[in-house]
Amino acid sequence: RDMFAGRTAEINAIDKGLLQTSYGNPTHLLLLGERGIGKTSLLNVGSIFAKGEFTWSDKQHNFLVVRLSLNEDMCLADFAVNLKNAIEREINKEHSKLAFIKKAWGFVSRFEAAGMSYRKEESNKNSTQIIQEFIYSLSDTVRSIRDPLLPTTEKKDGLVILIDEADKASKDLHLGFFLKILTETLAAEKTNHILFIVCGLPDARNALSDSHESSLRLFQEFDLG
Repeated sequence: RDMFAGRTAEINAIDKGLLQTSYGNPTHLLLLGERGIGKTSLLNVGSIFAKGEFTWSDKQHNFLVVRLSLNEDMCLADFAVNLKNAIEREINKEHSKLAFIKKAWGFVSRFEAAGMSYRKEESNKNSTQIIQEFIYSLSDTVRSIRDPLLPTTEKKDGLVILIDEADKASKDLHLGFFLKILTETLAAEKTNHILFIVCGLPDARNALSDSHESSLRLFQEFDLG
């Protein structure tokens, strides 16, 4: 209890964000603060709430949750590969009968065995194409895990992506641009059931805005004191 003293606003925002995401109207969360201030602990709260392991309000959530940490060497292709692998691991835990993942994420196969230099080169040269393929893979994933034909025990509210160390996002990742296009496309595809909870040092704001100046508008920001 003492660990989260003074964090009621952030915890309420996480719970509300999950609820709104289940209705297809997410507001992503950006948690900023210096090291040791409790950002990772709040990511843990987000994971626990999203999986329905703890209920903060009347609504028990049921999301597929994946988690990634960024680093300076990660390009857009790396991000796609890592996210696909994280989603696949989580799906295999609960949805071992779902075979959609390989089909939905087929474009990643050309990067998985490639070297870092090739992935960076392709990310810079074909970033728009990779982003489009990446987004449609996420859209297909959301559509599959929310399929009304799934048994109630397997159907999900959507997808929650927890991102740590966002201040380390490189220019090759195009993070702000990717999130901006992602949000617009998912809304058009009626699969806007993805919530990003992003945390990092205060420099994370620059990593996002340098990629797309309006990307910060996608987030509700919290500066953790």
